[in-house]
This record gives sequence, C-alpha cells and structure tokens, in this order.
Amino acid sequence: SNIKELINTAQDQVNRAAKLTFNVRRISEIEDTGLHLTAIDVRDVLRTSIHYITNGFQNKRIKIDVLHLERPIYIKANEFLQEVFDNLLINAVLHNDRPIIEISIIFSKVRKDGNENLKIEFIDNARGIPNEIKKHIFLRTEKTEKNGRGMGLGLSLVKKIVEKYNGYISLENKI
Repeated sequence: SNIKELINTAQDQVNRAAKLTFNVRRISEIEDTGLHLTAIDVRDVLRTSIHYITNGFQNKRIKIDVLHLERPIYIKANEFLQEVFDNLLINAVLHNDRPIIEISIIFSKVRKDGNENLKIEFIDNARGIPNEIKKHIFLRTEKTEKNGRGMGLGLSLVKKIVEKYNGYISLENKI
C-alpha cells in the first residue's frame, strides 16, 4: 500500500542521514591519513543514487537522462562516491520548483596535466543559483539562509570527498 511505501521511504531517509553523519565523522578522522581508494565502476554507484532519488521523492516528477554509459567506467574512489552522487541529485531535486525536474548526467573524458580524467556533469533545469550564494556554496556547514533551506553539510562534504579523489568540482548556471 501507499502508506507502507511512505514508511519505507522515511525509514530509508533516516538510514541515509545516519550513514551521512557516520561518514562526516569518518571524513574528519581521515582528513590527515588519506583515503583507501580502489577501482569502482561509476555506473553502479550512479544507478543506486538514481534509484534512491526516484523512490525517495515520489511526490515529484523527476526525469533523469544518463549519457555515454554503454561500458564500465572505472575511477579510483571508495564508498563516499555514493554520498557525492546522492548529495548532488538531492540538491538538484530540492532546489528545483519546476513541475517536471529534468536532470542530465553527462560523462566525457578530458585531458588535464597530461592525464586523462573523467568529467561528470550534472545539468538540471532549475532556475540557477545567485552569484552571492554560489561563492559560498561549497563552504557551508550549516543552514544559513533566512528561510532555513540551506544546503547543509551536503555540498561542503561533496567538495572534500571529490578533492580527496584528486578531483575538482565547480558550479555554473547554464545561462
């Protein structure tokens, strides 16, 4: 029944929040020691995140397109990669007031410093983020907006994790 689904979804959200809290602690513990990284297929992690988002926000119409994922794409990462994808998708959904939320995820390869790197773009149809908020978006550690809809720990944690993977994260408006 529908109530059972809602209870399961709520339970899942609570479990994810507990896991995030645990991971925040772990991230601070490993700040100095570094991360143990292994080869992970990005597709598996992304599939789990997409499933979580589409089930977790059943009251919203969400359309997610993933481009260029016909074969395995391995990167050196760990279980925190799930937090990265979850947080990016959650933010794309929570901060979008359109009737249908459209998210495109595009994979491409870029050369940087003589190395081939994986570029992952999360592009949504939200109205964009004002420049004054953009400057601080990866630094925030608490809700600072007047209406209480801050980004929380999410994006500052995402930035920390991506940098631990020797990656780089940026945010741009489409226009």
